[in-house]
Amino acid sequence: MSSEGAAQRSLRLTIEYRGSDLSVVDRRSVEMLAPVSDAIRGYDGQSGFWYELRSSTGETVYRRVIHNPIRAEVEEHTVEPTLTTRRHAVAEPSGVFTVLVPDDPQAAKLVLFSSPADPAAVAQPAGQIAEFDLRPSGEQG
Repeated sequence: MSSEGAAQRSLRLTIEYRGSDLSVVDRRSVEMLAPVSDAIRGYDGQSGFWYELRSSTGETVYRRVIHNPIRAEVEEHTVEPTLTTRRHAVAEPSGVFTVLVPDDPQAAKLVLFSSPADPAAVAQPAGQIAEFDLRPSGEQG
C-alpha cells in the first residue's frame, strides 16, 4: 500500500471506562480520514480533555481536543411544582466512547488527558489519565 493509501485510513478505538479505570475494548482500521490535528505544541497548563498519538520516542504526532466523554454528572428534570433541572454527581461513572486517529505505523501510544471531573475543578490544568500501547505485541519494548 502506498503512503497515500495509508493516509486515507484511521484507527477507531472504543474505550470503556468504569470509575478511573479505562481500557480499549475495540480497535478497527477504517477507510476514512481522521479529523485534522489540533496544535501539538504550546498547550501546557491548559484545561479540558484531549487525546494524543505519540511516537515510540514519546513525540506527540497528533492531538485532538474534544468535549469530555466521561460522564461524571447526570441531569435530573422535575416538573412539580415547577420545571427545574438539577445536576447530580455519579458515584461510579461508566460508559464507552470512541476516538478516531490517523492509522500511522509510527504511532506507538494513545494518551488521554483530562481536567479533574469535579465541577469546581474543571478549569484546572489537564493531566494524563490513561495511556494505551498501539504497537503490535511483538514490537513492544
